[in-house]
Amino acid sequence: MIPCKYEIIKFKNQTLLLNLDELGLGLINTTDNDNLMDLMRRPQDINHEEYFAISKQFYNKQKINKKLSQISIIVTYECNFACQYCYQQHLNQRNTKEAITHECIDAIFNYCRDKEKTDNFSIHLSGGEPLLLKNEKIIAYILEKIRQEGYKVLITTNGYTLIDYIPLLTKYMSIIKQINLSIDGPDPIHAQRRKLKFNVSSETYSVNRIIDGVKNLVGRIKFSVNTLLDSQNIKYLPEIMEFFKVTLLESNLISRVRIAPVTQLRTNYQNVIENTFFEEIVDFFKIINSWDENLATRVEIVSAGCSKIDKMVNAIVSESDEIVYPGYGCSPVNQLSFDQYGDIYLCELFLGENEMKLGTYYPEFKLTGHYQNFQNRSPFTIEKCKNCKYVFICGSGCGYLAFIHNDNPLLYDCTGFEGRYKNGLFHIYLPQMLKIKKVLTEDDIVVEEDV
Repeated sequence: MIPCKYEIIKFKNQTLLLNLDELGLGLINTTDNDNLMDLMRRPQDINHEEYFAISKQFYNKQKINKKLSQISIIVTYECNFACQYCYQQHLNQRNTKEAITHECIDAIFNYCRDKEKTDNFSIHLSGGEPLLLKNEKIIAYILEKIRQEGYKVLITTNGYTLIDYIPLLTKYMSIIKQINLSIDGPDPIHAQRRKLKFNVSSETYSVNRIIDGVKNLVGRIKFSVNTLLDSQNIKYLPEIMEFFKVTLLESNLISRVRIAPVTQLRTNYQNVIENTFFEEIVDFFKIINSWDENLATRVEIVSAGCSKIDKMVNAIVSESDEIVYPGYGCSPVNQLSFDQYGDIYLCELFLGENEMKLGTYYPEFKLTGHYQNFQNRSPFTIEKCKNCKYVFICGSGCGYLAFIHNDNPLLYDCTGFEGRYKNGLFHIYLPQMLKIKKVLTEDDIVVEEDV
């Protein structure tokens, strides 16, 4: 029998007991008389084999009962920007000048109509850049179809043409769940990183152009911001965070900021900090902890494992005894991506990889063997993951990264594990999130040693 598995982090005034099987946390005051090793062997602790069996049942129940929650429509692969770190650069080799057709849109909605959906089912419009000016007619067609079907829509855009789309977006504001904007900081940081493909004066393009569009729609449409960090802009983190706080959050122009590391997918971009991301953003937590709690909780770190840590932290704050069930990466059970050529992919990371298509939806609907394979991808089908101490944190990793590193998406992906999980998540992210939630103090999170 495999014993319960823990990560133990000893702080100055507290010991953090991270139960990696139950995805649970325990805080132990170091002045207590209880022996730490005895606490680790409490009879009521569930062992790895038992939790593995419970989790498998939970996972299978989810998969069987899963309703369609969201699909993505790739309106076009074309983009008006030429960001050096873009993971979709390879799509420029394809004929990307035309947007998705009416026939393809009709086929997608026929697919959705026949599926059992969640009450909050939504359609995500993405690209490339979906809101190119020349796409306005097809965007209007899609929005009208969404309205007729009673769905909601999310839109991810670089925001450059947002101001031009104000009349159309206003017309359909009742069905727009949220618009996600790509902003990497104030000027000149943003403009230097996200460069247009055509010449334009700095007066014409600045982050203020995006903000002007938001100001015309705020109160009627909800906005969030996605920000990417790498070694080029991490040094400006204080300025970036101050911009978000004063210009976007305190004014309530946006509801949320999501910060993520640039990844080295399909590019030769050398400025990534993905595997040392948490070490690089220690200043981020210092800044956040100086903010009002209402503002601090509206800034989110998006990186592998963070959402599961957040669930555990929330369980501690709410004093919940419930087991936090793990996630298992992506599955084509409840969401798919439909591109402009009639092809179906698991997610946007796979776009353009013909060998990784899950099938086609136009001119005929046909699934490949990859669809069933991905449905079955989980820690329960990957042998190496079954007895891994960290399996319920990473969920066997990303299928796309497994494809990149192993030529097989059905294998595990442990790339950058030590930096991303053991060091970053447990020793930096987790204690800092507990501090933001007022569970730990400044003195508590001074790490003395690992045991």
